[in-house]
Amino acid sequence: MDYLIKYEMLAATAELNAAREKLMESLGEKKKLYVSLMRMWFRHKISKERFDMEVRKMMDSKQAHFHNEFLLNLFFKCVKPDLPEHGTMYSKLRARRRAAQYKIGFHKANHQEYAPERVRQKLHEDRRYPIQDLLVPDEELIHMRMMLSSWELGLEGSNRRVANYIFYAVRIFVKDIIIAVLSLKNGFRVNAKGALHGIGAPVPNPWLKKVGRLYELPPLFSDSLYGMEMMDTGEHVPAIQQSLTEKHQDIALIYSTCREPAPKRRMTPFDFLEALKVYTRTIMSHGINTINIERIITGMSHPSYPEIERDQILADFLKKRPWPRSRV
Repeated sequence: MDYLIKYEMLAATAELNAAREKLMESLGEKKKLYVSLMRMWFRHKISKERFDMEVRKMMDSKQAHFHNEFLLNLFFKCVKPDLPEHGTMYSKLRARRRAAQYKIGFHKANHQEYAPERVRQKLHEDRRYPIQDLLVPDEELIHMRMMLSSWELGLEGSNRRVANYIFYAVRIFVKDIIIAVLSLKNGFRVNAKGALHGIGAPVPNPWLKKVGRLYELPPLFSDSLYGMEMMDTGEHVPAIQQSLTEKHQDIALIYSTCREPAPKRRMTPFDFLEALKVYTRTIMSHGINTINIERIITGMSHPSYPEIERDQILADFLKKRPWPRSRV
């Protein structure tokens, strides 16, 4: 099965490279403009409709055919199919029902059972980029951008696993930055392995609860699934896990013995700047860290709307004002 999947991937890559070579040969000197427009589309500077409109202006019918063939192969290579998987429980039960009916005798077939299943989409649905919804780019978009970058470097293409790794790496990178900002503003707990958890949880009042048992102590060892604890005889035995009711009681006890939490303000660019300065290992690359700090400082020093309006009024006034002539 894995061999067939690899063979299909290699075949799709070969067809994509063949379609790209045909398109680039037919474009000639216009291929640089075509690649620049595609790069602008992938960077969200222009939309897909604007890309098609600008590209078809400089193409004839033959070049447009090669362009459509190239895009179809690119989408087939990078985009995952949205059709449901075969062999579901409903299809198995339907097959059993048909088999039981065939044993009894001949019955009239229902045409709806043999109709292909399709995913229904809403009419006039607006397709938005992930960056417009403030979301992390998906694997398909990352894969297409990597394919374009590999072609510019003279390579044949890019593997889909690389796009998958980059997708999860970006998610972990964003998660680390958010944890750094939240841990700087709120209290947190650390487990036996050093991982942060319970960010923003209330701190119990030591006058209402014993200081030595503010929280449940972490297990001494993590060799087993449930941890270990030491008995009075010095032996290590598996720790007894709390039930759901006991956990709810502990949480209620913590909230009943804690102080009233202070009102929290929203996160600002100053919080991100302070977090990057305190937790320097959040962004390991010095160059990327410097660029992000410069962008944050630029965003914090951006002029307000009244200042922009005031500068515009002053510029219009200076344009209309007649300047005095110099005396000879």
